[in-house]
Amino acid sequence: MERKKSLSVTERNRSVLSLIESIKTEHPFWDYRRCWAYLYLYYRQGLIVNKKRIYRLMKENGLLVTKIKIGCWGWYYLVLVLDWYTKKIIGYSLSLQSKSRDWKEALCQAVQKRFPEGIKDSLKGTLYLVSDNGCQLTSLSYMQAWAVLGISRSLLAGPIPKEMPIPNG
Repeated sequence: MERKKSLSVTERNRSVLSLIESIKTEHPFWDYRRCWAYLYLYYRQGLIVNKKRIYRLMKENGLLVTKIKIGCWGWYYLVLVLDWYTKKIIGYSLSLQSKSRDWKEALCQAVQKRFPEGIKDSLKGTLYLVSDNGCQLTSLSYMQAWAVLGISRSLLAGPIPKEMPIPNG
């Protein structure tokens, strides 16, 4: 049987949870360590939080980014392509290794699903690929794939372009 939390603890956690939720809205793939590092700036303003608390709050509220381990087979890598506007999954790849070809597969699946008539005929503006700077995403073959498709790239650490198009479909 789980012990019931006191009202004062629930109140203290509510403000921290709202900060975490706002971070996760902007950065859906950040894990608890990165959220904690982002919240670390609040230490100077008197908000004291540790990694364990951030982890617990994110776990209790379904906000953790998880790795996938399947029985004795080991770790699987899941690559997701989200529509930045709707936050819906429009492409994915699941594999035993995290290779550039898996990332390209997820990107191509997303493009085919979102733009069945072709990107250049469907867009009035620029299509952006928003990502971190992982090694698969900076491989020559992956960069060529999104360049051929006419997709511009924006890093998560940098500003998100204001004029991002909202695709039809």
